[in-house]
Order: sequence, then structure tokens, then C-alpha cells
Amino acid sequence: MATDLHFLMTSAHRLVERTGGGLRYRPAIPNQSRLYVINNNGPYIGTATDVQRRFDPRLSSLWEMGIDEDELNNILIEIFRIEIGGNAAPPDNYGDSFINVWNGGQWEEIVVDVEHLLIRIITQIAGTDVRNTQKWQNPFDNPFPDRLNWYIVDRNNQVTRNGSIDAGQSL
Repeated sequence: MATDLHFLMTSAHRLVERTGGGLRYRPAIPNQSRLYVINNNGPYIGTATDVQRRFDPRLSSLWEMGIDEDELNNILIEIFRIEIGGNAAPPDNYGDSFINVWNGGQWEEIVVDVEHLLIRIITQIAGTDVRNTQKWQNPFDNPFPDRLNWYIVDRNNQVTRNGSIDAGQSL
């Protein structure tokens, strides 16, 4: 038996437009709990329980510093929804998703640091360095009692990368 974990890209944001009092993303960044990847001079992986609230003040700060939409349009932000075992598993502000699994005749809550896993996938599998350094140096340990299959899925519902981590193993 195995547990499937999907990183489902729900949207990508590059276009920043000027509004009356600042800048905004088009399409709008969702106000949902998601992982995000900022692609600008190497990826930065983050998590927020409200991604829109995470980015709005930052965009306002850039506007106030005089950085305009032409400079910001070179930065791509990808937003990912998390599913574990076919169920939505939104991450918290620390990158953790929570899922209940049946293990040895009882339900057990498993905490999965999906932010850490995505960082390790990008650094170890894709061979790309990341700009945030807190979680990339330590291995990601499979927290499940069985194999963990992971999938990165694009907006066209196509798997772009996948792999697995056996029970008791690390990436």
C-alpha cells in the first residue's frame, strides 16, 4: 500500500498591473491556504494560510520603494494546492499538512511538512538551489507507515515530476 501526495498547481501569476494606489497581480492571488513558489534568481518556496494576505503587503512595499510593474513582471509566482490520499490537505503557516491514516487498526494523525518535501524535491530531484535555506539542508523523512508517492501536477493536470519515498526512508 502507498500514500499519494499531489502538489497541484492551481495558478501562476506574473502580470502585475498598476491600479489607482499601487500594484496588483493579474490574475488575483487566491486567499486560500497554499504552498507557493517564487521564481526569481532561483526559486523560493513558502506557505501561507492566506496567500493573498501574504503577498498584498509585500507588493505594496515594493510599490512604495519605487519598483514598478515592468521589473516585477519578470517574477513568476506559482500557487499549489495539496492533496494527500485524495483529500485536500491545506498547509499551515509552517508548511505542515495534517492527515488521518488508518494504521494498525486505529486512526493516526500524520503531520507532513509539505513545504520541506517540495524544497527537497526541487533541490535533490530537479537539481536546483533554492533561496530559502531553513529546510533544504536536512532530509525529509517519510512520516507514513508505507511508501509515499509524490506528484507535481501542472495547471493542465499533467504530472511534470514524480517519485516515491519508501517507509522509513528520506529524501
